[in-house]
Amino acid sequence: MKIICPIDFKPASLNALEFAARIAEHKQEELWLVHFLPKRSGIRSIEDGPSSDREMVDRMNRLCELTESNFNVKAFPWVEYAPFHEKLKQLSKERDTDLLVMGTAGVTSISEYFFGSNTGDFVEKSASPLLTIPETVSFDSIQHIAYACNYEPDDDEFVNRVLPVAKFLNADVTVVHVGKKDEPYGEEIFESFAHSIERHLEGYTGNLRYERILSEDIEAGLIDFVHNQGIDMVVTLSEHRGFFESLFHSSLSRRLVMLAEFPVLVYHKRHAA
Repeated sequence: MKIICPIDFKPASLNALEFAARIAEHKQEELWLVHFLPKRSGIRSIEDGPSSDREMVDRMNRLCELTESNFNVKAFPWVEYAPFHEKLKQLSKERDTDLLVMGTAGVTSISEYFFGSNTGDFVEKSASPLLTIPETVSFDSIQHIAYACNYEPDDDEFVNRVLPVAKFLNADVTVVHVGKKDEPYGEEIFESFAHSIERHLEGYTGNLRYERILSEDIEAGLIDFVHNQGIDMVVTLSEHRGFFESLFHSSLSRRLVMLAEFPVLVYHKRHAA
């Protein structure tokens, strides 16, 4: 497996499928459409399950055929009795997946925000880069990408990863840092950071700019920047955390995925190796 797209046949996942298919077509990689059925007691194959489960296999097969007829890709179905998060994480790790593409319909309730949706709750569990697509966003609408940096040691590598994405989408890139007004030497540090990124660029000739904005609330400042500057997609870094650490640490990447009305591409720091 190289590109995985979870499917539940809701509009958000079907919209994400178009993104996944176009990326797979461009990269000439296999596309796997996965659907996990509620796990039942005992060992049971799909063939021995209820007729509704067997019908789901048929629907997934037809969806793969339809995807192949509309895009120059090889699409494969994967239907299994398994918990969503655990199995998707296992598959992405075992199959050395290049990218997970997941649809999101946003947060519909307070409990969903705090306890997670399938997509939002998966941000820090993913073993692969994760691209989340709101159901209202079309593929051709992405023209401006922002890479949200926080002066990480591997920012230069991840900026270099974003540039081929921008070239594929024919989009420009802004490297943006949200800082606080009382940051000592904030402007000097940002200029030094921008020069460091420039030294590591691999012959990129596209439109790349750098912006430092001031806000006491990083999330609010970033979202305001996105809206004011017409940004169509945001790229962030996320850090894997244990259960107890996650209880006391609010992830910007997770909040963006759950609340944003724009696509979010989440890389994980451990992918920098």
